[in-house]
Amino acid sequence: MDYLYYKAINWDEQEDQVDQATWLKLTNNFWLDTRVPITDDQPSWHALTAQQQAQVGHALAGRALLSAFQSELGAPSLRAGRRTQQEEAVLNLITFMESVHTKAVTTIFRRLTDEETTAAYYAWADGQAPLQAALIDLTKGIEGDDLMRRGLFLIADTVLCAGFDWAVLTQPALAQTNQMLKNILTGNLIFRDYLAYKFRQGIAELPFAKQEALVAQLTKGAQSLIKLAHQQNEVLLEDAGAANDLVDFQWRMLLVALGLGEQPAESGPVAHQIDQLANQAQETVVVETIKDADATEFMSDDDYDF
Repeated sequence: MDYLYYKAINWDEQEDQVDQATWLKLTNNFWLDTRVPITDDQPSWHALTAQQQAQVGHALAGRALLSAFQSELGAPSLRAGRRTQQEEAVLNLITFMESVHTKAVTTIFRRLTDEETTAAYYAWADGQAPLQAALIDLTKGIEGDDLMRRGLFLIADTVLCAGFDWAVLTQPALAQTNQMLKNILTGNLIFRDYLAYKFRQGIAELPFAKQEALVAQLTKGAQSLIKLAHQQNEVLLEDAGAANDLVDFQWRMLLVALGLGEQPAESGPVAHQIDQLANQAQETVVVETIKDADATEFMSDDDYDF
């Protein structure tokens, strides 16, 4: 909604209760990368082969590149289609958290390896043709329809990241690195549920013919991006079959969230982990206020010892 003058946000005047519920869910899920004790993973990291280290490092760098795109272009582009002032506030929070997701990868590298190796990981991600082609497609796509932008944002946040996530989560010995990635995934899943809800609201207001055209356009764009994600997995992994299955699973899960598909069967243990995170994100207990200030205590590093 546009105004002739700037209007303060009154959170008691709710046009959509999901805005405030999501704000509270995101702030209750708030975390910072420096609070996760990645140094605990150093023995496990050094126990990996050089090839395994490179695979994890490349996967994390690829994911960081996608998060950087989301924070700089993807999330800001969604503001033009916001339906309420509260929604814009939520989008600002999503933008910030995408930046946290990006920096989290650097924090992992700082704790596990040296600057030269870190730079090589990032250079690898920057030089990947399938990944860069996907970013070009996304950049063109976010110049279009508001609902298309939401769909593409969600594809980038879940589907395109799936192969990178698989490469990291299949190294369970890196427990704290896995926890950092799960923190990121939980945020992505909260974003997915919220933006998919807004997508469903918007598409329901369109005439049936325009709904069909939008779904066809989004599906076509998704298939092109999924193909690029598969190609990227082939570069990253010796056997990309399971990672490609996870990409396809994430797309089917996104279709469910958008109201365009049915619940798919889990494609493997990593898909099961992500499905569990999605359920936990939906069931997040929201604490609006602290009634007894005397019952609080200062935070310590132990609070983040997962």
